Amino acid sequence: QGGLRADTNSPVMLQEQLHPRQRALLGANLLRFAVHGGLRATEAWLVQGLAELEPDLVDVEARGKRVGMDGLAAAACDSAVSAVAAAGAAADGGNSSVAPSCRISAPTSTSVSSSTMKAGLHVEGSCDGGGGNEAASATMVSESLALIRDEKGCEIRRRHANTTYVSDGVDRRTVPQTSGSLSAVRQGLETTRRLISPAAAAAAAVVVESTDLNGWEDWRLALRQVLNVRAANCSEEAEYQAYVAPWIINQEHVIQTFEILALLTLLFRARADLLNPVNITTLLGGLPGLVSLAAYLLLPPRAWQRAAVAVKLARYVTYMAAKALSVVLNLPLPPGVSSYQLGIGMVLHEGLLLPLACLLPLRAAIFVTITKVLPCMAMMLMSGVALNCLQAGLRCAAVAAVALPNTILCHTYLRVCFARWRRQTQRQRRTSDGGAAVAKLH
Repeated sequence: QGGLRADTNSPVMLQEQLHPRQRALLGANLLRFAVHGGLRATEAWLVQGLAELEPDLVDVEARGKRVGMDGLAAAACDSAVSAVAAAGAAADGGNSSVAPSCRISAPTSTSVSSSTMKAGLHVEGSCDGGGGNEAASATMVSESLALIRDEKGCEIRRRHANTTYVSDGVDRRTVPQTSGSLSAVRQGLETTRRLISPAAAAAAAVVVESTDLNGWEDWRLALRQVLNVRAANCSEEAEYQAYVAPWIINQEHVIQTFEILALLTLLFRARADLLNPVNITTLLGGLPGLVSLAAYLLLPPRAWQRAAVAVKLARYVTYMAAKALSVVLNLPLPPGVSSYQLGIGMVLHEGLLLPLACLLPLRAAIFVTITKVLPCMAMMLMSGVALNCLQAGLRCAAVAAVALPNTILCHTYLRVCFARWRRQTQRQRRTSDGGAAVAKLH
């Protein structure tokens, strides 16, 4: 049985097989499935593809572009033949004899059932009739249609959107009709966009948009900023300080709790003679924790936050003053201090816990680390914990060898977190701006 045959001799890419409207509707449905299925990578890929497809949809609606589907089913082609025959019969006054043997030379669109013009068919050659009234039948003449392929041979364009039908000397020029599919696709995309949660949108943006700053590169740049090899600009530095302020303030609770517990432990051991001058060192060491706890309980939240930042450096000064005072006054060590200095307790407290919970800028941390070496060595030598300056110096060096790298690592980690948070915020801002721009097109 004769009929229109889809030209499938040569393989074509998907963008030639499907009309942009079809690709957009298919992509929107697949995106909904990816969102509900939790397929983040597929979701990100579809979002990017739909965004790239929208200019093609605008071009289709604006210029009447006909980019159809190569490889239609035979039934769809037969429907198109019927539409052509009906149009010819109407023009010829009822004679519907139209040849069934034609060939599609350009892809056809999906609207094959509405009219020949909506089908967007480009019929080439002649349709040889099966009866003697061929001359009286409607003659279909198409304007010159230039099929332009780009350098890759992937895109087909039609230069002239209008097709003229000539029957009995009467021209019937069609006008490109707007099907409204672009609006439908945009509504579908908007519905899909509402289905995507902010977390999913952020994850999609992270997958779609590649960046040079990831993995070890983030750590390298952050380390350079911490070491002042690569200085950040003023606005970025102010934004970083605002970012890390909540974390630094929250760590005050950690060191505050530790100091209160240490103070209670030492006071319990010296409960028999609480007013002995030996306990002066213990009281001075626990004074920052007491002040911080009182400020937290009595002050408003904003005032407490300022006090938590100010007490950081004061805590180091108090520790050094307590050690210097015990050396100057020749006070015996409180119970448990000798084991604290001889064991790993001093390394964990002053090298690990204190630099993390009471984080200082790197320059201030270096200055404090160097300054507290002398009081610490003098206290060890006076109490007999260290036999000579070398032993005391090695113990203090062990604390510094843990404290300084720990401070650098903590600052670097915070810089990395800030850089990734900043990029994610910028992506979300660009995504929201793009969504607002798309919404203006509705």
